[in-house]
Amino acid sequence: MATVTAIKAEHRRFAQAVPDDIRAKLSATELQLRAAHMFDLHQAAETAQASHARYLGAHARKVGHSVPIVHYIEEKARLSRLAASAGRQIHWAEDGPWSLAGSYEAARRELADEHAYPDGLEAAVDAAMLNRSSTPEAVAIVQHHRGS
Repeated sequence: MATVTAIKAEHRRFAQAVPDDIRAKLSATELQLRAAHMFDLHQAAETAQASHARYLGAHARKVGHSVPIVHYIEEKARLSRLAASAGRQIHWAEDGPWSLAGSYEAARRELADEHAYPDGLEAAVDAAMLNRSSTPEAVAIVQHHRGS
């Protein structure tokens, strides 16, 4: 489990807002990046108009409650593979037409809507997972995931 005490003092309250079950799966690096992003969102919300401030606060909560980035990327890739291999044949059900591929694509979009991460983190971690050039932070996150 990533410890909150290793996080910069100004970011600690945001790291503590990450639920324990999620924090238990995060590397210290990912927790630090999330807490810093949540801090930045809250800072921006302080000077924003009310509706935008509510949006920023909700987005910060989503960042804190999202599954670990590696799990998210793996699930998104799994759903993409299923959609690509599924039939596009249209079936008719009581509530209208549907296809198996369309169902997997809808699940992937729902997954993306439910989770949020610091800007650029998904691309950096995805590159690190593929052993491509990436940031040191992304490499540390992937190494933590592979070691656990």
